Amino acid sequence: MSIRGSRRWRNVIVPRIIRRDGGICHICGQPGADTADHIITVADGGTDDDDNLAAAHHVPCNVRRGGRPLDTIRAELAHEAGARATWTW
Repeated sequence: MSIRGSRRWRNVIVPRIIRRDGGICHICGQPGADTADHIITVADGGTDDDDNLAAAHHVPCNVRRGGRPLDTIRAELAHEAGARATWTW
């Protein structure tokens, strides 16, 4: 049973993941993450375990990613940023 959307997810797990990752979004590499994202999506067999979660911006990064692979969304963001891209993963 998934805990996503539960009080425990919002009040315990997400804050713990954001603290652990220093508030840096694992998708865009920028500060200000406000949620947790599954590194391996649940649809692809990922779990709600801490080692499969990483801090992320809910909008636009996590929502925009959806169920797509990390490499795909990161490539899109890097392309859009062009020469302005200063982050690394």
